[in-house]
Amino acid sequence: PADPTDQLELAHRIANMAFVGKVQQLERENAHLTQQALDRQTKIKQLERRVHAMESELSDAAEKVRAGAEEANKLVGEKNVLINTVKKLNRDVAKLDNFKRNLLQTLHDDDDE
Repeated sequence: PADPTDQLELAHRIANMAFVGKVQQLERENAHLTQQALDRQTKIKQLERRVHAMESELSDAAEKVRAGAEEANKLVGEKNVLINTVKKLNRDVAKLDNFKRNLLQTLHDDDDE
């Protein structure tokens, strides 16, 4: 346009359209980034729940290991007591066998006389 007022109006419309276009682009980018942030927050919450569940499982497993170790120690103690009891009983049986042999020998000797 030849008229300065028309040129000014055209320049204003061009600048306004550029501004509106830039605002719309920034709003779209903002919406996209907001959605990404929400998606990431959701993912973080999911991961936090998984971590909590795994920590709970780990705690349960550690408790089972501790209980198993205590049971193993208890069983080792019981085994040692039983081993000592068996040794004592074997000694007693050996003494009784010896006594039986001596008694039978004595009875046999008495019968011979």
